[in-house]
Amino acid sequence: MPSILPASQRSPPVEPAKAYPPMRFCYRLAVLILLAAFVVRGERWIESNSQTFDEANHIASGLSYLRTGDFRLNIEDPPLWKLVWALPLWRRDDVPFSPDAEAWARGDAWTIGNDFLYDSPLPSMEILGMCRRMNLFVGFVLIVCLNRVAHRLAGRMAALAATAFACLDPVLLSLASILSTDLGLSLTTFLTFAAIREYLDRPTRGGVLRVGVCLGLCLASKFSSVFVLSTILVLLIARRMRGGWVGLPGSAGSSKDSLAAAMRIGLIALLTLSLCYFGWRLPDWGAGLKQQLVRNTFDPPSFYLFGEISSVGWWWYFPVCLAIKIPLPILLLAPLGIVRTIRRRRAGEIEYALAAPLLFLSAMVACRVNLGVRVVLPVVVFMYLWAGIGIASLPRRWSVAVLSIAVVWMGTSAIRNSRAELSWVNETVGSERAIEVLGDSNLDWGQDLIALREWMERNEVRTVALSYAGTAPPEAYGIRYRSLPGWGGLRPPMAEPDEEPKYLAVSVSNLQGIYLADSTLYRYRMEEPPISTLRGGIRIYRLP
Repeated sequence: MPSILPASQRSPPVEPAKAYPPMRFCYRLAVLILLAAFVVRGERWIESNSQTFDEANHIASGLSYLRTGDFRLNIEDPPLWKLVWALPLWRRDDVPFSPDAEAWARGDAWTIGNDFLYDSPLPSMEILGMCRRMNLFVGFVLIVCLNRVAHRLAGRMAALAATAFACLDPVLLSLASILSTDLGLSLTTFLTFAAIREYLDRPTRGGVLRVGVCLGLCLASKFSSVFVLSTILVLLIARRMRGGWVGLPGSAGSSKDSLAAAMRIGLIALLTLSLCYFGWRLPDWGAGLKQQLVRNTFDPPSFYLFGEISSVGWWWYFPVCLAIKIPLPILLLAPLGIVRTIRRRRAGEIEYALAAPLLFLSAMVACRVNLGVRVVLPVVVFMYLWAGIGIASLPRRWSVAVLSIAVVWMGTSAIRNSRAELSWVNETVGSERAIEVLGDSNLDWGQDLIALREWMERNEVRTVALSYAGTAPPEAYGIRYRSLPGWGGLRPPMAEPDEEPKYLAVSVSNLQGIYLADSTLYRYRMEEPPISTLRGGIRIYRLP
C-alpha cells in the first residue's frame, strides 16, 4: 500500500545491503586451505627426503644450459623444466659451475651432476630445496588450472572436489616435490588439451596463439609428448567426421582453411620450442628424440610387476599401477564423472575430458615404458577432474556428504603417511605387500637416506651394511656403512668402518633385483619381516 504520511515525514528508502555470498566465500576459503595444505606437505617432503636418482643430473644440466648455452648434458630429456629448476642458482656467485673437462667433453651428466651437487660450497640439501620448490610451484599452478577448468565444465562443487583430490593425492605431491619432468608434462598436456577444446568450440586468433604456445611447451617438456600430437590429430579427424573442418577465424571452414590454421599453430609451436633451446640449438631436440627411440636397442630396460622382471613390459602394467597407486575415493568416483560426461552429450566435453586422456593412456600402454605411475601422470590429472564431475553429478545433499567422507579418508591417510608419499599405495595392497607387486619409482627412487640416518640415530646404530640403489653418496648424509653390491653408485664407497655392522639396510629395488646382474641376490630377504621399512624405499633387517 502507498504511504499515507506526508512526504516530509517519510523515511528515505533503504538501499539493500550487498552481502558477500556465503557459499562463494566458503568455496574460496576451502580452496585456499587445500592449496596451503599441499604446499606445507610438499615443503615437509622436500626437507625430509634425500636426492632421488636423476635430480643431480637434472640440476647440473639445467644450470649448464643457462650459463653456457650448451645443451650437451642430458640430451635425452627436453630442457624446459630443467631450465626452470635451475633458475634459483643461475645468478648466484656462491654456486660455481666448473665441470671436469673430460666429463664435459663426453657429456657425462651423471658425473658432472654428482660432483656439482656434493662438492659445491652450498650444502646439497639447500641446493636441492631451492630447485625442488620451483617444481612444487609448478604443481601449485597445475592444481589452480585444474580448479578453473573443473569450474567451467561442471560448476563450483566439481571444482572444489577436483582441487581436494589433487591436493590430497600422495602421487601428485611426491612428483611435485622432486625434480621429475612428468609433472611439467602433465601441466602442459592439460593446458594443450584445454586450448584445443576452446579453439574447436570457438576459433579465434588468440586461440591459435594459445594452442601453439601450449603445444610448444608440451614438446619441450618430455619426449613422450609426441603422443599428444597423435591425440590431437585423432580429435581433429573426429571433429571433421561429425561437423566439418575447423579453420581460421572468419573463414569458411574448408579443408584449406583448416590446413592453414594447423600450419600457423605448428609454426607457433616450433617457435616456442626453439626458444626453449635458445633458438640456435633446436636440432638438439631431434637428436634427443632419436636417442630415446634407439636407446633400448643398446640398453635393454628392466621392469618389475608381481615379482617378475621383464625387458619388454606388460600391456596391463599401467592399469595395475593406477588401481594400486591412486586413492580409492578417486577410483570409485571417477566412473561417475565419466558417465555424466557421456550423458551430457556435449561433444567438446567428451573429446577433451574423455577422449584425449584415454588416447594418451592407450599410447603409453602400447609403448610399455613400465617405469612407474609417473609416466601416466597426465591421465591421473584427468582422473581428479572425472572424480570432481562425479561428485557434482550427485544430489546436493549427497555430494556434500560424499565429498566430506572422501576428504576425511584421504586427509587421514595423508597425515599417517607424511613424508612417505613416494612409496604410498592404497588399501587394496597395503605398504607391506607393495614390494611384491610394484617396483622402481613407484616405491624406491633412492629417497630414503635421510630416513636411514634418522633411524640409526634413534636406535644408536653406528654402522650398517648397506645395499643402496641410487646415485647419492650415503656418506654425504652422515651414514657410516659397509658397502654391499647395489646399483647406481657414482663414487667409490667410503672406507670400511672398524666395527662389524649388526643391521642390513637394503633398497627395495635391490631386494627385488630389478637392475642387479644377479636378480636373486637379496630376494630371500623379501620373505622375512623387516625390522623397519623406513619410508618405503629402504628396509632394515638384523644380521645373524
